[in-house]
Formats: sequence, structure tokens, C-alpha cells
Amino acid sequence: MGVLYLIDMRNLIQKIILEYTEEVKESKRYTNYDMNDESFARVFQFFMAELKLNTGFSRAKMLHSFGRTIRNWTDKPPKIISKRVLDHFIVNYPDLNPFKANYRPRNRYGINVIVEHTTPVNEFIFKLSKTENLEEIKRVMGEYTGISIITFEEDQCLSERGFSRSRPQGWEHAYNQCNIEVMDEQEYNRYRNELFNPVTD
Repeated sequence: MGVLYLIDMRNLIQKIILEYTEEVKESKRYTNYDMNDESFARVFQFFMAELKLNTGFSRAKMLHSFGRTIRNWTDKPPKIISKRVLDHFIVNYPDLNPFKANYRPRNRYGINVIVEHTTPVNEFIFKLSKTENLEEIKRVMGEYTGISIITFEEDQCLSERGFSRSRPQGWEHAYNQCNIEVMDEQEYNRYRNELFNPVTD
């Protein structure tokens, strides 16, 4: 058994221990999640130019890489969260802000959640492919609707109804079809405050 193999195994074990025994707390990776959209727009433009020059396996791998780049661009705290997830936090983690929580692994908080792109990545790539210049790319990026946190069951419903890859009528329509009620952070704070501080006559 080689030394490098033992080191890799040790690192893997340490990572698993950290993930499953680390105290539940808010993610502290960054204090500012602003992105340089101008730079990402140029990267997206480069990808689309190269996609036109490639076919077959090469194009498929490039498309996969493009999707990963888009996911990295969208890797920010969620804008909206399912009410089912929020209710779970209120009952089980009342002092933790679910909009700043670290959702890895996905069942970390005792509820199986999915980090969901409200605009599916494939649909976002399709919209980008219709652009003619950098300004149009930035416009499409500005229309991107962000990340949400929903339950595994809610995500299954979206998949079963064909909303995983395309939402021609928008994410609100797709969510309504699966009875997914969501809140942004301001709505959640108001909802939580009303639960803990009910108005009495």
C-alpha cells in the first residue's frame, strides 16, 4: 500500500468526519458574494464561439464545461427558499438563518434539500446561444432569476412535470404546478417574527 494512497485515504476520512460532525452553523466562506459579471460575460461569449467550431465528443465535453461554469457563476446564497424548508428550520434550528446556511451535505439539517436553479441551466444556455454580442449576453445574465432551496420531494415533482430542463412560462408557473410556496429573506423574517411574537388583542 503506497504512501500517497494512505495520505489520500487520510484526507478523505478527515473530510467525511468534518462534514458529518462539524457543528451546525452558518456558512462563513465569504462576506461578499458580488460577481464580476463583466468577466463572466466574456467567458460565456468565448464558450459560445468555441461551441460553434466543435462537433461530437469535443462539443459535448465543452458544453458540459460551459454548464459547470454557469453553475459556478450562480453559486451564491439562495434568493428564495421553500416554506417547507423554512418551517423545518423554525422548529429545529430557530437561531440559524436558513438563507446563510451551508447546505452540504444536502441532508445536513435533517431534511433532504435540493439547491435548485429557478432558471434551468439548459434553458439559460439556450437563451445565451441566441445572443449576438456581449451586451445581449449581459442582458440575459441580468434576467437570471437565481438559486432556491427546495425539498427533495418538491424537486421530484418538478422533474415529473417536465420542468427540470425548461420552464417556458417561468419558474413561478412551474412552482405553482407543484404547490411549492417560497419566501425571500425579508418575507421569511416577517413570517418568523409573527410566529414568535404573535399580535394579541
